[in-house]
Amino acid sequence: MLKINFRINNRILVFVLLLLSACSPKLSSTNKYSNSNSANVSPILNTILGRDTINIGTTGDFMPFSYKTDASNNYLGIDIVMAKDLAKHLGVNFKFIATTWPTLMTDLMEGKFDVGMSGITITSAREKQALFSIPVYSSGKVAITRDENVSLYTSIESINRKEVRVIFNPGGTNESFARKIFQRPH
Repeated sequence: MLKINFRINNRILVFVLLLLSACSPKLSSTNKYSNSNSANVSPILNTILGRDTINIGTTGDFMPFSYKTDASNNYLGIDIVMAKDLAKHLGVNFKFIATTWPTLMTDLMEGKFDVGMSGITITSAREKQALFSIPVYSSGKVAITRDENVSLYTSIESINRKEVRVIFNPGGTNESFARKIFQRPH
């Protein structure tokens, strides 16, 4: 089993908390996050604190960010570690909600989860619907192949040939990239 040792960057955690706190109603001083008679807390954070659980949407298919190693619903990965750390910082429980790349934004907009965490690419279409933290990691697109074929596929041109089969996870940025770039993606 792959073990990932990753501690959340405090600046990222603060940024996520600021996003959850933006544009909010006032809460009474009984709230555990209040330093005075009132504190700005977003409706989403208020809901999370009220139910004592943060619901985190994740695809579970994007290593090293969010993935499953077996049929159980145990998620692993960098984003999973950060999600658990966020829940601990908020003093609430966490619950992972399965989502897919094609339904990710719809599920978020329908309130199926509070925060999406799966190595999600920031796109202008997604930014029109949701807020994003600062990127934790930026990599671009990466092709994978069997070890014996590594030297065969060193550029887009070497991949973009009739005899090469390109596959992708449907519904996300990998699909749109593959359909735009490659002659015949599957």
